[in-house]
Amino acid sequence: MANAANSDRILEVACGPGRHSTFLASNFLTNKGGVLVSCDFSEQMVKKLKETYAGEMCDFSKVEGNKVHVDTSDTYMQFTDQGEPTLKNTCDLDKIIAEQGDFRKFVFGCRANNELLPFPSQ
Repeated sequence: MANAANSDRILEVACGPGRHSTFLASNFLTNKGGVLVSCDFSEQMVKKLKETYAGEMCDFSKVEGNKVHVDTSDTYMQFTDQGEPTLKNTCDLDKIIAEQGDFRKFVFGCRANNELLPFPSQ
């Protein structure tokens, strides 16, 4: 949040249901047309964000970003109770990026599959 006061635009990453969005907008944006862009990887959180601000004086748009499918069927983390986890068969992000053509920016996100972990979800 360094130098965020009186900003024209703020990007809120991993906003969840938007609990901090109002605070960010009211305390850091300029009063004249400031824009807060809130985003989350989870579609459920984006739905909750929209519900949170349904009655507010704000515009809401859902924008799908560019997506690249990464085949990770051969990529996994091996857990044992003897030593550190071992990454097996890593994917080559440089190769994947090159195959997708010219990008100005590339964002790689991942989601954990808790059902594959050796301990239950909490």
